[in-house]
Amino acid sequence: MAEVVRAGGMCFATELWCDVRSVQGRWHRSQGEYGEVVKAMKELASIEEAYGKGLRRVASYLEAKREDEFVGVMDAVGALRSNLTHSAEMHVALSSSISSDVVGPLSAARAEAAACGKSLLTRCGTASRQIRAADEKYRKAASRYRELAIEAAAGSESGWGGRLGALGRQLELMSPSPERGEVEASARKARTAAETAWLDLGLEARATVVEAQRVLTEFQQLEETAVVEIRDSLRKLCVFESSALSNRHYDLQSLARVLDDVRPEDELARFIAAVAPSPPPDSDSARLVANALALFPTTPSVFDHRLKDPVADRLLPLPLQPAPLADRAALAPAAA
Repeated sequence: MAEVVRAGGMCFATELWCDVRSVQGRWHRSQGEYGEVVKAMKELASIEEAYGKGLRRVASYLEAKREDEFVGVMDAVGALRSNLTHSAEMHVALSSSISSDVVGPLSAARAEAAACGKSLLTRCGTASRQIRAADEKYRKAASRYRELAIEAAAGSESGWGGRLGALGRQLELMSPSPERGEVEASARKARTAAETAWLDLGLEARATVVEAQRVLTEFQQLEETAVVEIRDSLRKLCVFESSALSNRHYDLQSLARVLDDVRPEDELARFIAAVAPSPPPDSDSARLVANALALFPTTPSVFDHRLKDPVADRLLPLPLQPAPLADRAALAPAAA
């Protein structure tokens, strides 16, 4: 014979064995909350991936770092580009980690819990139908026995036993009538059937209680597993996020060190040293003029401009035609 489950401590099986409905309601609510956590983690993974792609797009707007021998503003821009590119890769990797190590296990565990929960609900329904069927069988057997007992008692009162008192009842027992004998035999069978149905109902009730305790124990295991899965998954998320933030902080510190090395006076001084002509410009006036005109080789000379005649509305050449540089040097006054 099945024994009632006994467990130490607070548990569903011993504390809530008569309240299966409340446990079922909690399971349904827990499944809804479980689903919300899974949905939130999926959305977080999607956001991290979109953010990483956005950082990658922003990094593409910046030029690559120049390979100069000195640190300048473009080197800082290149460092920023590298920082954004690395951050983009980090967030995409974080999205992948959340999807594979958080969303995946949570989704699988939730699906398994949902399947187990449905199986337990089916078992609850089966146990409920069995105990109700046993109860209905007993009620019918008891009702049949009650009807036959009343009929037998009524027949006894209406026969010789009812008219002659104790002597008549004794005579009827010694030689009962065929009809009364059939009624009493049916009543005895009905009583036996009712007693058997009652015993079966008691056994079924005991089995139902044990099955309810088993179901409640498995429901408790599902609840505990769900809590552990959510806790461990969120711990993983904390590890992933903290690692990403640590790497991000390190990258920003590296970028800050590069920015600290950017000094405009040093950059411009090195640029001057790199492109300045070596010998310095001659102090001779003619050579100074020649060097001045050669400063802007792509700029049109002022002597090439044309004046617009306001009357004839046509272009006229400028009357002044400068001499070549060699002639200008010859026309220069001689030194005293």
